Amino acid sequence: MALSESYKTFCGSCPSVENNNTAELWCFDCLKSICSECKEQHLGKCHVIIPLSEAENLNKSVLTGPCTCDNKCSKISFLHCKSHDEIYCPLCTAENHINCTEVQRIEKAAKGCHHASSVLINDLETKLTDLKENYLQLIEEQELNLTDLNFQKYLIKTQVSDFRKDINEYLNELEIKIGNQLDRSYEQCRTQMTKNINTIQQRSNMLSSLENTLHLLIEHASECCTFIAAKNIDRVQGEEESFFETFQEGLKKFNLSFSGGKTVDDLKKVLKTLEVKLEVKERNMISSRRYTGLQNSVRLQTAAYRLYGYDSTEFDLGEDSRIYKSCWTPKRDIIMVGNERAVWTYNVNKKSKGRIDLGDFPEDVYAVDDKTFLVAMGKNGLSFVNMTTTREQHILKSFSDCVAYHNDVIYTVDEKKLVLSKVNESIMKIKSIGFHANSLCVNSKGDVYVSDNKQICKLDSESYRKEVVLAEKANGSCDIGGITIDKDDQLYYSDKTNGLIMRLKHNSKKANVIIGNLQNPLGIACDSITNQILVITDRGSSIEIWQL
Repeated sequence: MALSESYKTFCGSCPSVENNNTAELWCFDCLKSICSECKEQHLGKCHVIIPLSEAENLNKSVLTGPCTCDNKCSKISFLHCKSHDEIYCPLCTAENHINCTEVQRIEKAAKGCHHASSVLINDLETKLTDLKENYLQLIEEQELNLTDLNFQKYLIKTQVSDFRKDINEYLNELEIKIGNQLDRSYEQCRTQMTKNINTIQQRSNMLSSLENTLHLLIEHASECCTFIAAKNIDRVQGEEESFFETFQEGLKKFNLSFSGGKTVDDLKKVLKTLEVKLEVKERNMISSRRYTGLQNSVRLQTAAYRLYGYDSTEFDLGEDSRIYKSCWTPKRDIIMVGNERAVWTYNVNKKSKGRIDLGDFPEDVYAVDDKTFLVAMGKNGLSFVNMTTTREQHILKSFSDCVAYHNDVIYTVDEKKLVLSKVNESIMKIKSIGFHANSLCVNSKGDVYVSDNKQICKLDSESYRKEVVLAEKANGSCDIGGITIDKDDQLYYSDKTNGLIMRLKHNSKKANVIIGNLQNPLGIACDSITNQILVITDRGSSIEIWQL
């Protein structure tokens, strides 16, 4: 479709009063858009011409010289005063340079500014790049602060929600109040930061325009034209540097905090004084030089934080209403084992739930993909279940109390033996483990971890030699509820006795606390994509999702 007339650029050089010629070119010497008919006229004057599409990237405000004469002077008539470091017209702007002795014609001053060794151009390019980097750093800092505020808002809301569990009725009104305070405070900060970011982005875009202009001048324009523009850009850069210093002095760093009590009794004493506090802190200034400490601003999350919490009654698990084992699919479906001949599903994203009836009582589940999962049924073996059709396919007759799947291999435990098999029921390997495991998982290398309530052993994928990675003696009074592997092949286990989720260090038998203050954690399962861990708590009455 042709452009409408309002979007066309007409020739600024045609002698005709009724100029209808569309401009296709740009003349650097005349600073005009010209048509193809006027091209030869300008080339005859040795003018530099480029396509208009390239000229659109020019910042034309820096191309003009200092002349204010009615009949504009040629650029070659300009002079450069070395004492004032200024370009001036000898006819109209010479009053400030009457007594100046270090004056030279502009051709001499501009000579060599296209060379790679030009101090003016190299220094200007460096300063433009550095200042733009500083603006980009401010944007990153503001966005990071905004992310922190959003996360702080989320943590505070979660904290309030946890309080509400013990004093449900009393906290209903408070949760709404604090939520509104958080939203207002966050919106106040978001509005200000968005405004700051937009201002910074505009300044950064202008610097990019100056950079593009400088590069086009070097490539296409005369040295005189380039020199004039470079001096103007240098002036603008200096002004921008002053603006940067003033602007960043006015920027503040915001922080949200919450004055909450640690227990219900503590909370009752201070409920009337609970409020959201928005703290405005002075931020660390960065100098108007290239920022080299960017890597120091990367924040490492070393502790897990709670994302969701569900009560088992939300899933309609029948009379018992307890969850004993669980797993989840790549599409965020949680599959849960209760105390009936069925499994229950819950999609975290869609908040939809379902039930799939089975031929027997399930002992364990493991997701193969987003549509299929394995069900261990104790003495009745193992089955594949399709979540879409709810069809159950029995594939293994041997005893199966727990199950895992990796690279088309099914891993189960038959009494005190680890059994590896293919989907077609063919047994690949049987290895004695010396105890009746009730939990197992497999890492990306095919190494197998098995556990009863007292110890964890590893069987490597080459020889399946057993190695104890968490012994009963070292474990003390810990009662292991379940084990799982994260996306980095790190092993986690639940400590039912002490209410902890522990992580075993690589190539070490030492464990660190990752999640604490849990009530009777049982089975755990890690999503290898999001690195979120599913924890069954309260002896199966609740299920929680934590981000590692």
